[in-house]
Amino acid sequence: MLSSLDRLIALDFRRAGHWELSNTVLRLVLPPPMPTAQDLLYAFTVDGELSYIGKTTQGLVRRMQGYRSPPATAERGGSTNINNNRRIVEALVRGASVDIYVLDNLPSPQHGGFQVNLAAGLEDTLVQELSPPWNGQRMQLPPRASFEPRPATALAPQLAPVLPKPLVSSDRIPSVEELFAFCRGVRGSNWTTAVRRSVFSVDVDGAVLAITPASSREARHERRETVRVVLERLQRTGSYRMSDYADISFNASYILALVQACQHARTT
Repeated sequence: MLSSLDRLIALDFRRAGHWELSNTVLRLVLPPPMPTAQDLLYAFTVDGELSYIGKTTQGLVRRMQGYRSPPATAERGGSTNINNNRRIVEALVRGASVDIYVLDNLPSPQHGGFQVNLAAGLEDTLVQELSPPWNGQRMQLPPRASFEPRPATALAPQLAPVLPKPLVSSDRIPSVEELFAFCRGVRGSNWTTAVRRSVFSVDVDGAVLAITPASSREARHERRETVRVVLERLQRTGSYRMSDYADISFNASYILALVQACQHARTT
């Protein structure tokens, strides 16, 4: 069976460069010929194992600068840059190699006279099929002996029986304070994301949401400030598509599901 990296190479991904540490400073190494296309796909591998797939319309060098020198907060540049910078550095510190692969010879198809962004569609498919760990996909389940499966009924969404007193009207995006209050009121309940139907629970730990997917049973922590940025963009755009928040948080689908559950409380 072909590895994930072999499957990318079969699609004409090619190795373009790598990351290295120089006096604890992350350094981008892109020997010639350097990719010059603006609209392309790229991938990171750690010791030959696929770890991340992304797309960019900025050109490879400019996009990599976001990982090399990420902003101090998610609000100024998104958690993707911050998280991947940390992961790349951690891999290099432990002696692993981190390579960069690109697919920059994509055609420009049209449909009905409209330009089709092949990079965007291909990225979504590759992430779904190959599940690179840095893209926030499902993690492997622990060994059977390490946990006891929940009853099937415990993994179904539980709405009406556990919702607290309605906090917001159904036509308004909750504030971060309202959403945190809602989450404190539904601790231990299970919810489901809109698109992938991923079951999860939520808890509140001070200024952090602890989101635990049923698939991994491992909590993902999202800071209050990041949640606030997601809510502000939702207020501006009205979009519930996870991809529209990928630059802010890997956990956007869970946050958006909680927003909808919070709004649903108005009608129960």
